[in-house]
Amino acid sequence: MKKESMKHGRFVKMVILASLLVLVMSLCGCIRYRTTVTVNTDGTADLSILYAMSDEVMSMMGDEEDTSLADDESEAEFEAEGWTFETYAQDDYTGYVITKKGIAMEDLADAINSADEENTFSVSKDGNTYTIDWQIADDSSVGSMAEDATYLESYDGFMELVLVLPNKSTNNNATTVSSDGKTLTWNLVALTDNNVHAEFEVAGGGLNMSLIIVIVLVVVIVIIVIVVISSKKKKGIEQVVPTPSVTPEESAPVESAPVETAAEESSASEDEQTPEA
Repeated sequence: MKKESMKHGRFVKMVILASLLVLVMSLCGCIRYRTTVTVNTDGTADLSILYAMSDEVMSMMGDEEDTSLADDESEAEFEAEGWTFETYAQDDYTGYVITKKGIAMEDLADAINSADEENTFSVSKDGNTYTIDWQIADDSSVGSMAEDATYLESYDGFMELVLVLPNKSTNNNATTVSSDGKTLTWNLVALTDNNVHAEFEVAGGGLNMSLIIVIVLVVVIVIIVIVVISSKKKKGIEQVVPTPSVTPEESAPVESAPVETAAEESSASEDEQTPEA
């Protein structure tokens, strides 16, 4: 953490120096800084921090103390602390982006503050409600920060905090809010006061939403299987017609008595009437 703090401290010093150069010499260059916090439904957060400086400002600083933001030493230091390091080069700005995922909400403040010992980022929890506060500057700096914001925007620079939530924020003082109320953005040099504030809830008290979906699907499948099996059994019972049992004696053919013809009956009668000699 100490190396990380030293690196970020060097960036802050360069920001101050660059700002002075911009104001004095009207340089066409500036700064890009963005901290993005994405809160997940399982109660963890993904943190991404962008540090970049105008290539023109960097060239004006010359070969003084190592002014390179994205170098092998920086990458090794951040990766040793569990960060993912990626170089940034866009619109004549050069720097890097560091990312760390799956941070427990109670550890989020430490992760952000470790990058700068003067940070006062804090996270508190009451039930399912989280509150984030971040004191950016003292009261005396608020007035001048508005002028800096105008200058930054004119040269495509920015210094901002972006908070992406799983649910709509219940209270905040963000500079801009998305239409669904879930993405809050603070322009850190154009705050009406010196504090970032946001309140929001994580549904399910931190229960993993993916797990909930899996459980629901399993229950639905089980119900469908039970219904199908019951339906098949019912149809099988209705289709079976009972067959009466038959014994061999009952099934044997009945022999009819022989029928004597009229001639045979007459002959027999005559035999009975003829006396013996």
